Amino acid sequence: MTNGGFDELESDVIENGLCTRCGACAASCPVNVLEFGKDGISINGDCIRCGTCLRICPGKGVNMSDHEKRLFSNSRGRSLGRRNGIYKERRHLTSARKEFIMTGYFGGRVTSILVAALEAGSIDAALLTDWTDDEALSTGKGILARTREEIIGAASSKYVFSSVLTLLPEVQKDPDIRSAAIVLLPCQVQAFRNMEMDPAAGHLTKKVRFLISLNCGAPNMSEENWKASISRLMGVPPGEVRSFRYRKISSTRIELEARTFNDEILRKEVFVSRFLRNVNRGPRWPRCDLCPDYSGELSDLSFGAPVIRTDRGMELVRNAEARGYLKRSSLKKTISQDITDLFVGSRKKLRYRRNLNKRKKMGAPFPIYR
Repeated sequence: MTNGGFDELESDVIENGLCTRCGACAASCPVNVLEFGKDGISINGDCIRCGTCLRICPGKGVNMSDHEKRLFSNSRGRSLGRRNGIYKERRHLTSARKEFIMTGYFGGRVTSILVAALEAGSIDAALLTDWTDDEALSTGKGILARTREEIIGAASSKYVFSSVLTLLPEVQKDPDIRSAAIVLLPCQVQAFRNMEMDPAAGHLTKKVRFLISLNCGAPNMSEENWKASISRLMGVPPGEVRSFRYRKISSTRIELEARTFNDEILRKEVFVSRFLRNVNRGPRWPRCDLCPDYSGELSDLSFGAPVIRTDRGMELVRNAEARGYLKRSSLKKTISQDITDLFVGSRKKLRYRRNLNKRKKMGAPFPIYR
């Protein structure tokens, strides 16, 4: 068992640009001295050097093969040609409910699945990421949604750092929550799977029955770079942007909403392609450039095109279909989703290999994925 303290996490992971800001260390700290904030992980109290934060941290890499054998009775060594990892089935689905299509970023599918699961009694709550107004563009807030209205209120995919994993102790202590679902980015999924297997953190994961991952092309940035990016799009100086959020309003356009420090609300519609080009202009978070996992390969169910990996993932999809929340995608949406997943997923893996080689040549620390 790894022993050590926050000082080692700070020197080996955070200072070397390997922190994913997943929040797992703050969630798992047995003495609650680690804090997750817009500036990352900090310590406020005395570390007991139990080593938990070091063991569950995905920053230095993840043993994907061991997790795959445990979860799927298979490993990546036998499926290297499958760009989406190991899975049972890949379906093209969209929400059958117009209200969810309009609130979601990619068609309201995750919202549909969660509401259907709540109605069926499969879950009592969902752990989600919502936008924050706390002067943090790079960080969302984790919320514990217990009702249909709360799930819908947090709709729309957020590709920002999130404190959602820090809600796990609250879930574990709540007697009214018997089963929960959690929506994560791939790095957070990796952290959760590490927590499951850790003797000091595993109890925090017991009530989470369903892991849903969002496909992630590594768009995370620092607070400074998010401000520069949003200021370019909105046409205001970076120092005036207090918070922002976005939502998809059509297949090609999104609406940006920025709040200034004078509490003025600015809205602007832009093409999704322009938004993505603008985001990609700025330097990404260093650790995002060192992650090969686009589709949340250790989840039960992942989106873009829904990739069903486990029986639990299949249960979620079938329940949503049976209750009339999901339907087959049109051919146009199917082709568009496939092209997006192929292009963005391939680009992320190529970028990972390129940056990994750069780190090796520089003699800099790098994450190891087995």
